Amino acid sequence: MHESGNDLFFCFSPDGKILYLNHAAREVLGYGEGTTPHTVDSFIAPHDLGRFSVFLTRAVEGEETDEIRLSFMVEEGREIPVSGKFLCCGGEEDLVVFGLFTPVRRPQPDDGVFREVFYASPAAMAITSGEDDRCLMINEAFCALLGCLPSEILGKTPAGSGVWIDPEDYDRLVCGLGGSGTFRETGVRLVRRDGTPLECVVSAKELKFWGLPHRLLVARTTGQGRFHAFLDRVSDAVVLHEIDGDSLPGRIIDVNRGACSLFECSWEKLTGRLFREFIPLAEWERATSLVSILREEGQITTEIPLVRQDGRGVPVEFSAHLYEQNGSEVVLSVMRDIGERVESEKKIREANQRFNLLIDALLESVYFKDREGRCLIVNNALAEIAGMPKEEIVGKRNDNIFPPAFAAQCNQTDTRVLEERTLIRSLESVESEDGSIFYFDTTKIPVLDENGEVLYFVGVSRDITEQKKAEGALRYSEAKYRMLFEAASDAIFIFDLEGRFLEVNRVACERLGYLRDELLTMTRTEISSPVLRNEVPERIKTLFESGQVIYETDHITRDGLVIPTEVNGHLIEYDGRSAVLSIARDITERKSLEEELRRSVEVYRTIFENTGTAMVLIDEDATLLLVNSELERLFGYRREEVEGRMRWTDLIAEEDLEQMQEYHARRRETPASVPGSYECTAIARGGRRLCLLLTVSMIPGTKQSIASVIDITEQNEVELALKEREERLQLVVTGADLGIWDWDMESGHFVLNERWAGMLGYSLSEVEASFTAWKAMIHPEDRPKVLSALASYLAGDFPQYHVEYRMQAKDGHWVWVLSVGEVAARDAGGRSLRMTGIHQDITDFKRSQEALREANKKLTILSSVTRHDILNQVQCLLWFASEIEERTEKYPGLYDAAQRIGHIAELIQYQISFTRDYEEMGVKAPEWQRIREIAEGAALAALPRGVRLEVKVGNLEVYADSMLSKVFYNLFENVVRHGGGITRVTVSFRIEEGRGVLVVEDDGVGVPEAKKTYIFKRGYGQHSGLGLFLVSEILGITGLTVQETGVEGEGARFEIALPRGTYRWEEEGREEI
Repeated sequence: MHESGNDLFFCFSPDGKILYLNHAAREVLGYGEGTTPHTVDSFIAPHDLGRFSVFLTRAVEGEETDEIRLSFMVEEGREIPVSGKFLCCGGEEDLVVFGLFTPVRRPQPDDGVFREVFYASPAAMAITSGEDDRCLMINEAFCALLGCLPSEILGKTPAGSGVWIDPEDYDRLVCGLGGSGTFRETGVRLVRRDGTPLECVVSAKELKFWGLPHRLLVARTTGQGRFHAFLDRVSDAVVLHEIDGDSLPGRIIDVNRGACSLFECSWEKLTGRLFREFIPLAEWERATSLVSILREEGQITTEIPLVRQDGRGVPVEFSAHLYEQNGSEVVLSVMRDIGERVESEKKIREANQRFNLLIDALLESVYFKDREGRCLIVNNALAEIAGMPKEEIVGKRNDNIFPPAFAAQCNQTDTRVLEERTLIRSLESVESEDGSIFYFDTTKIPVLDENGEVLYFVGVSRDITEQKKAEGALRYSEAKYRMLFEAASDAIFIFDLEGRFLEVNRVACERLGYLRDELLTMTRTEISSPVLRNEVPERIKTLFESGQVIYETDHITRDGLVIPTEVNGHLIEYDGRSAVLSIARDITERKSLEEELRRSVEVYRTIFENTGTAMVLIDEDATLLLVNSELERLFGYRREEVEGRMRWTDLIAEEDLEQMQEYHARRRETPASVPGSYECTAIARGGRRLCLLLTVSMIPGTKQSIASVIDITEQNEVELALKEREERLQLVVTGADLGIWDWDMESGHFVLNERWAGMLGYSLSEVEASFTAWKAMIHPEDRPKVLSALASYLAGDFPQYHVEYRMQAKDGHWVWVLSVGEVAARDAGGRSLRMTGIHQDITDFKRSQEALREANKKLTILSSVTRHDILNQVQCLLWFASEIEERTEKYPGLYDAAQRIGHIAELIQYQISFTRDYEEMGVKAPEWQRIREIAEGAALAALPRGVRLEVKVGNLEVYADSMLSKVFYNLFENVVRHGGGITRVTVSFRIEEGRGVLVVEDDGVGVPEAKKTYIFKRGYGQHSGLGLFLVSEILGITGLTVQETGVEGEGARFEIALPRGTYRWEEEGREEI
């Protein structure tokens, strides 16, 4: 039966080997008679092997299996979808499984696309059975996430796979999914094959495959989940996609909800598709060039049209960023629908074109001027009168356009309209070169801002020269008869029931550009707009029914100019027959004003949107009627979420709400009782707190208010930090008992604190805070020193102004102060503008210092006398030792003892002499000393002949104790004594890490490494042990240090470290900074 049928029949062993297949199966799979595939791997599609194995295992275990759908691989890699079932037969020894399959003629349309997306997606995804929860499909990303092979998970339940730390997490995730088609998301804990736990967010959705329920699982690590959730909260469309080999946007990897909304397409249908499919074909070439720019610059921002799922176009603002993911180029594209903006810009351009066409079509001269009388916009009629192109007129004043007399008239009316701020009408005249006079009827209308100030004004000038001539003629011929008729400001027509004119007044002739006699030969139809002629029958009917009709129409002048007109028609008797008296009023100005009002509304709306500050229009009931884009950005709400839907009370923090509600009510009753500007705390989307500065005003004639909103959150934080810093500084100043001074060097004025004045016994109000007064308070003996120190600092000789001097107190006694300061501000050229510093009262310190100096003086005298007496005794001791040596040469024991006594006496003499040098150390103030002179002087006394001195320091000067020459003498004496036959001593200088290094080195035997840390200690050495100790002590007085850095066998090397500010070059007259 199975051999002759059309069904595909197979016989499998429990381990998946093929034992038999019928003729239909061989024919479909392309196997001839006698050839049989060994295992299912050779014809089951790779993506279905897992599901096949699951069903085969269930059949072997004796379970009754449901229908399974899968694909067979045939020649050329083509897939054939089939459906069928398994049946297990036989005992334990001869167990076989039969499979009967039928080709599916109509496979699921989206199945192939879904599989391609599923296996290629970078998102970790798996598909489980909706019946027994076994894993049927798993992609590479899921395996990589768990660090396992597909075979370790396929066919297993959550409990059996070992992947879920708590399998009940899976049950809670999928329970009750049903066929909603939406994702459910929860946090779970999975475990990798190496035992590492993973905190993940897993989304689940029920799908139908081959009519059977399945579940799609998408797993992300917690960080990925947060990022994806963030993207879904972004209102813009975000698409992650690849770049194809032809440099066009390629396969879509992932999208957010904004992208689904933009393209009106689900996540499943978007992922896997080519992004180029949403780009119009005409834009592909541009898209290729944009990709090239993106590769060069890493990101681009542009505007480009896209195509939605249903084929409708949508313009977007497109921002793309290129980065690398797993060795491939990936693009993160962020898009925003700008359809409304594009449409608005189009309408604005069209409105401007219509406006320009309109004013250029007018016969009257039309112009817009600013407050300074400069032309902003002019029409062709004015350009023709001025005799120059419109472009040249723009920006010029009357004096640069018209003859002087005419320009003076125009300037006068310009001034009037700016001062009176109301409509001005005037008659202006100009004489031509041939003496003819031309007349112009001019109307000027100011456009005011909300404060009543003139923003600009509009002028319309009509050439009424011919009108003037006609008026003169009419006055002579019909002065009495036509006084009332001609005095009317409106055009008056009398015509019979057939529309023939019987009489017209002056205004009618002037307005239409015809002579009276010409009009009397014409009909009403000839001056009426053809567009409105179909409305005439209805008007005639109304006229005969009520005896009067009022309507608006357009009159056509001789030159074709259309004049908007309001007509008031009456049925009358004229010369014994029925006629119509028609009074026609030119409403051009009214229409122009209406148009100007409309344009003003558009201008104000544009200003409202583009002011750069958040703006909001508030109704009496607190509803937010209108907001601009800045307020959207500030609060994070879209306009459609706010306008007409939210109240301002929804945005105010609880602590400020009651006060704000009171202001809102009082502002509508007595506006002057409420502050115009105040601060409050608001709550933006997401709970973000904002510090705002509100400026609120009522709109005249309404109960509505308008508010500008400025975010001062950051400003308040800065001010708070500054206040805390100032408080800490004040605590420091107060605790240190310091006087503060701030000197404006331009004006000579000082700003002082109370302690500065208090040091001298004054209150702050008693001190004259000027440079002259300060200088007068300095002790006359100290004044030159102070001014010199100030001048030297300002000249750049010292890094800081630092000086001690005496100032006269209020009661006349002298107070010692320490003054320290620095320049706090300079102009662009580096000139000092402002200097600040401190004063410290050091009077007590100076007294102690003077007392110490007196004590030292007395000790020095005592030491000198004592030293002199001891040295005299030592000299006697040396003489007696010498005498004993001469007389005891024959007695070795006594001779040796006499020599030792002499040596000890010499040592005592040297040590007593050393106290003289040590006594002089630090007595005199440090001073600037030229190194070359010091070194050469010391060399004359310490270096023997044959030893060459090289000094390579230029005109270097060092700020040190006055005994610096003793330093060089002792160093030179040391190298001679211990150098072992030196021939050269070198003194050099270098700058290193912001300090100076003075080097003294020789070419002798050097200093052993073990002795370098001891040679500067007192008493260490083969001689007295005091020479290098004295070197270290003298240098230490001014903060200088010395160390030995030479290499044994290559010579000694002494390096003296000079801090910044203790060295300079004489020719520059400044410190090295």
